[in-house]
Amino acid sequence: MEACGTDDAMSLTKQLPLSCANVTIYSQSYFSPFHFMDPLLNFKSDGKKEFDKAMNESYSIHMYNKITKWSVVTIGRNNIYDITAKNCCPLTYSRATMHSNFF
Repeated sequence: MEACGTDDAMSLTKQLPLSCANVTIYSQSYFSPFHFMDPLLNFKSDGKKEFDKAMNESYSIHMYNKITKWSVVTIGRNNIYDITAKNCCPLTYSRATMHSNFF
């Protein structure tokens, strides 16, 4: 953190995003906009509003963990996972849903 002029990394969190030397430091919300304690939010129906907000304010969406690994995504329920797969991975989505109504 010397490049940012401090030894206290926590003090930098109030200024994010922050560029120091050749590195830009982003807040966690840029990579994981949904709180890790509510991972099932990604599988709730009608998640279009949350999806739009996340995609406008982040670079990625982390959805998989030990709580969600057995979750089934039903096609057409318009949840965040379904919308993300359809928009960001259209070829994989079409193959995964070709002969099934869930994946």
